[in-house]
Amino acid sequence: MGAKVYRFYCDYCNWKKITDGTDVKDTMNEYLTSPIPGGAPKLDEKTKKVITSKSIPQPRRFKCPQCGRLVFPKKITNPQEEMRLKQEALEREAAAEKERLSVMEEMKERAEKALEAENKAAKERTTWLSE
Repeated sequence: MGAKVYRFYCDYCNWKKITDGTDVKDTMNEYLTSPIPGGAPKLDEKTKKVITSKSIPQPRRFKCPQCGRLVFPKKITNPQEEMRLKQEALEREAAAEKERLSVMEEMKERAEKALEAENKAAKERTTWLSE
């Protein structure tokens, strides 16, 4: 895929910036936040050691250079790549559906031939019994 591109957008003052992330450290102020605790520590009965739960990391937050409010980076995806992948998936699905339909038609033809043969055999038996 392509390079990672991020978008910063401030809802309050409509400031926006699109970056690859290399210039963020130099030009923007990041608010440092501590991770959210995952729960209270527990004591393992067998080993008598304290087990701490994993903490949940928070998203990175930056200060808007115009108004000072918090802005969050959002990853910009490659829309052309997504459209190409969707198209390939649709084509694979259509090919699979076409294959399923051809197999079902073949099964239907076989069943019809078997039914015709059975009807023909039944007619021959009835004509043979009536003679």
